[in-house]
Amino acid sequence: MLETEIKKLTAAVEALNSKLSSGGDLIAAAAAPSEKVATPPAKKAAQASPAAAAPSIADELAITPETKPEAAPAAPAPATEAVTKDAVIAAVIELAKTKGRDAPVAIFTNFGITKATEATEAQYGELHAALVAAL
Repeated sequence: MLETEIKKLTAAVEALNSKLSSGGDLIAAAAAPSEKVATPPAKKAAQASPAAAAPSIADELAITPETKPEAAPAAPAPATEAVTKDAVIAAVIELAKTKGRDAPVAIFTNFGITKATEATEAQYGELHAALVAAL
């Protein structure tokens, strides 16, 4: 029985992977009746005898509607620590690599500077945030 459930789950995962790679509708693929997997009735057996009270591997692997994927991590919160000059310079280099030299220069003009080393310590936090946001 467990092997059958594993085969069904493997088939469902492969179907979802193919939908994902082809850009198909994942919600429709996940809800397709042929791919639904029943939750094993292990809870009744666990109530029947104390020896069976430990959850089985089937219980641990069961996919139920209550099982929700972990949420994607939220955008990083603004740093409470002081941003260093090195962090600003690293952000400038990264932005210049990805978007070209003019991208950080345009941000510098908003701060009244022409290069990162002209920024004051008081400007580091805001400058770094602007550089990271432009990435």
